[in-house]
Amino acid sequence: MTVEIFGEPPADGMEIDLDNQIIQEISAPDPEIIYTDKLPAGTKSTKVRSRKGYEVTVYRRYWKDGELVRSEFISTDHFRAMRGVMLIGTDDIIK
Repeated sequence: MTVEIFGEPPADGMEIDLDNQIIQEISAPDPEIIYTDKLPAGTKSTKVRSRKGYEVTVYRRYWKDGELVRSEFISTDHFRAMRGVMLIGTDDIIK
């Protein structure tokens, strides 16, 4: 994600940026398996991809002349791991 902030820069020559730090990475769970006769036997198709989860902290940092002057805690955010869905074909097996 890219965020752009528009407006006048601080008059004191200060530069401000955001920094996020990953506190914890949560493994993606194994996908749910759904058997379907709409695919040839043994064919696998990912319907929904599994995703890792994260816990992150976000800081606003203030820089002057290339040196960090101040760091301000903004938030701790949680992004859930997502269980995917895998389709496995059974068409030839059922007939």
